[in-house]
Amino acid sequence: MLRKITDFLSNGGYATWFQSLIVVVSVVVAVYAIKESDTNVAVSNTVELAQKYFTDKPTLASASLRLRIAQYQAVQEAKKKIADYDQTADANLDRLFKAARPLVVKQISETKSLLDDYRSVDDFFSGVLVCVKNSVCDQTISVKLLGWEMLGFYNAACSYMEWSGREYKYDEDSPRYVAYLVDFAGYKDANKQYFCRDQLVRHLLGTD
Repeated sequence: MLRKITDFLSNGGYATWFQSLIVVVSVVVAVYAIKESDTNVAVSNTVELAQKYFTDKPTLASASLRLRIAQYQAVQEAKKKIADYDQTADANLDRLFKAARPLVVKQISETKSLLDDYRSVDDFFSGVLVCVKNSVCDQTISVKLLGWEMLGFYNAACSYMEWSGREYKYDEDSPRYVAYLVDFAGYKDANKQYFCRDQLVRHLLGTD
């Protein structure tokens, strides 16, 4: 464990990651500050988070959309790179997505604006996950208001999320997102709903 911590602290990405962590911790502290047992309060907390996501300026929803557009562009670029690609022979898009995932990692890691978008949205949804896990936010309402948005963000950024987890010795984000999306939101269709599928398969098999 000490070796992992030492490796993490010595990594060049630590300072940036630590700044993001401070934001997440701030969200968690704020969540605990308003914690109540009343269901109405939990619902209210969830609605307020959703309002923050959609209405704060600049909107987190816009940041998420930019990441989703970038992912779509990466998929189109990957299609061009595969010689004689035939989508009818790749019904579940496994071959195409496998080729596209490294391009998504490259896009986010090398484009400051996309990296900033990723950190902002990831910080927000990390706060939502903590809020729901601790019953400070209402699980059902969080799914209704933010579940589809979280899936869209996860698909757009999961390649980078998993790569950075391995790179910085912190690989808990992807499993947390998938657990929420599968167990709470009910998104289980690997072929139709997920751009990254390995973590989903591990979760469904109970091996994550």
